[in-house]
Amino acid sequence: MTEKFRASKIAIEIPKPDSEPWVHITVNKMFLNDEGIVVNAIPRFAYLSKPLSQIGMNSYPFVDPITQQAIEVSGYGLAEAITSYVDKVLKDTYGEDTND
Repeated sequence: MTEKFRASKIAIEIPKPDSEPWVHITVNKMFLNDEGIVVNAIPRFAYLSKPLSQIGMNSYPFVDPITQQAIEVSGYGLAEAITSYVDKVLKDTYGEDTND
């Protein structure tokens, strides 16, 4: 039996100006048999909540599934990219930046 952990929910708290972003992760614990099939799971096994400053400097390789561009992305870069993306969606939807 193998144990694996899976993030079932990830949230980046977009703070007010001059405040620190926080990352919240809900973790499920999965139990796999020898064939790699999930035979049991513990939903919401753990809930991690950390300020971005504790994990934001870590960077990992990533390939964008649409552009196929390979990049090295940090936690800070990812948070900024998501915030920028959401700002553009809000502007396209509501005609103005609403996240400021």
